[in-house]
Amino acid sequence: MVLKPLRQWAVLGAALFSASAAQAVFVRSQMDRIDPEPLFDSSYFINLLSFSYPVDWARRWHSSSAAYRINAASFDCCELLLKQELKFRRSLIAGLDFKFRFISEENKDRQEVHHWLELEKTMGYGFSALVLGEPAFNKGDSDIGLGMGFYATFKASAAHPWGGGNIRALLLF
Repeated sequence: MVLKPLRQWAVLGAALFSASAAQAVFVRSQMDRIDPEPLFDSSYFINLLSFSYPVDWARRWHSSSAAYRINAASFDCCELLLKQELKFRRSLIAGLDFKFRFISEENKDRQEVHHWLELEKTMGYGFSALVLGEPAFNKGDSDIGLGMGFYATFKASAAHPWGGGNIRALLLF
């Protein structure tokens, strides 16, 4: 009875000892032929900037209280730049606004997703106080903060030199 397990171990040991070394099916030089592009080549960061939104589109985005935008661009055969943003602002009561902003950005450098929440209380004279945060499952990734905002308005007026009337303008910055 003792000989049977010993015989199995001896046969297994002889088989392992006589086996030849395994050969790789996928060699390193083959990988260079499949995807020769380095992770960050010299034009990568210029490509990121070239896929930015036009200035007029960015102005419209910032002036809107509710908007969604997406930017997708091809870097190479296998990867995309993908940036999505959603925002909206709702007035809860007079002088108290709720804001939500979602950002998802994916490229070779990073993959980020953010959900930002904000409560903004208008204080007068262009000032506002903010409570903002980003909830997350992992407590270490959650953020909360306080902020102060200022919205400047400048008034300018000009008169026609011949007394023909007044020209008034309200400039918002």
